Amino acid sequence: METTITSIRLPLEIKQRIEALAEATGRSKNYLLTEAVTRYVDHEAWQVARIEEGLRSADTERLIPHEEVVAGLIEKGMITPDGLERAREQLADEW
Repeated sequence: METTITSIRLPLEIKQRIEALAEATGRSKNYLLTEAVTRYVDHEAWQVARIEEGLRSADTERLIPHEEVVAGLIEKGMITPDGLERAREQLADEW
């Protein structure tokens, strides 16, 4: 894999935490930072792809009703009815 050098400005606390983690894990700071950036970029790219896919689906009217989405998330154990209710209450308080 071809590599390149870049630099970023980090808050001192984050730099110190990276150094401590590198020491504790026996990994280099470069390894940890590369891993962190890779995970972030992969996650964000996945999210963007899903959003774009959703927008394309919306254009073709292949939409899933909100109630079905919520029911599916509950069924898969990704959310609980109590957690959903708490989230709704919190959002209502903020709006």
